[in-house]
Amino acid sequence: NPLLAQGKAVVSAKSADKFLDSLYEGAVELVDSKQIPKAISRLLLDDVRRMKLEWRSYALSQQLQRKAQSVLCQAFRSMATLATDSLDSYDAWKRAGLQDYVPYVAERRMQTCLTGNCSNMTNGTMPTPTPTPM
Repeated sequence: NPLLAQGKAVVSAKSADKFLDSLYEGAVELVDSKQIPKAISRLLLDDVRRMKLEWRSYALSQQLQRKAQSVLCQAFRSMATLATDSLDSYDAWKRAGLQDYVPYVAERRMQTCLTGNCSNMTNGTMPTPTPTPM
């Protein structure tokens, strides 16, 4: 929440989600929606209360940021591992000489179809090419 990160005193209506309310409790002034104007007035008149709320909101934003950073780091590490595994898999195909196999088969099927012999294309087989005299 950008307002929490700026250390602002935030007044909000209580939600139906008790867990969410418990997460923000103390850092956000949670009141019934009809009581929001009165809560704002009280904070404007009580500097000490407002400053405490501002400090708690900033502290919560820092805590949430640290938690989010660890989750993001874990996600990036997982993505890096997947990328490395993909490269290793490609290298294995390349070492086996198969890196051009799929494009080769696709091109052969396209050439076969362009010559008008697409009858076997639906079942995944290719007709045996006829050698051309040189």
